[in-house]
Amino acid sequence: MSTLDLKVIISAIDKTGAVMTGVGKNMQEMGQKMTMGVTLPLAGVGIAAGKLAMDFGDATRYMNTMMGATDEELKVMKKTTIDLARHTGKSATDIMRSYYGIASAGYKGAEASKILAVATEGATAGYIEQGKSVDALVKVMSIYGKQGDEARETMDVMFGIVDKGLLTFDDLSTTFARASSFAVPLGLNMKEIGGAMGYLTKKTATAEQAATGMEGLTRAFIKPTTAMRDLTAEWAEKQGLAADTTAV
Repeated sequence: MSTLDLKVIISAIDKTGAVMTGVGKNMQEMGQKMTMGVTLPLAGVGIAAGKLAMDFGDATRYMNTMMGATDEELKVMKKTTIDLARHTGKSATDIMRSYYGIASAGYKGAEASKILAVATEGATAGYIEQGKSVDALVKVMSIYGKQGDEARETMDVMFGIVDKGLLTFDDLSTTFARASSFAVPLGLNMKEIGGAMGYLTKKTATAEQAATGMEGLTRAFIKPTTAMRDLTAEWAEKQGLAADTTAV
């Protein structure tokens, strides 16, 4: 990575506060604005319903190999899944399968259902596949140590990045976790990383380039070279800050 690239990225992080002002699109409001309900074509509805029932049953068994839910918990999860399918138009089978990825990350029970609901709404609002939305949300929550109750806040921040940057939710879903890879050891939160990424996509880079740049920069700060220390000191001086590069 060139010195110029690093300077641009450091500047982006410095401007995070301005970029992330008003961050977050309220997902509850989005949900209310979505077109509710989905119906099967009348022709062949009996055959289709039978196939759907079999697919849903397979998805439930697949999910429970990881979740290990009790019969009572399964009833609640099935109801949650069907309700989400009705409200978002997403496939109940796809939604049920999504539990597997959530459980794989260590989220179970009611916590998993909260994450599932937010991810499903995000998939609908962001026009992306159910699996992509779940994967993106769960990865980011895992990186930043978020609990199930923080799923909506996490998704709000992700949509805020899309709003402030020049990228789609689909772009973000495949890049933000990579951009965040080394953030936590450096004490950077998701709004700081997201603000920098959004700024970069608006000014100089694609989402892929921005994520690669953020990953490279934060990795370099974990074990900085002499050139990195000098660059940090130069940037801090221009910002009127005192940089203790020995502690980087």
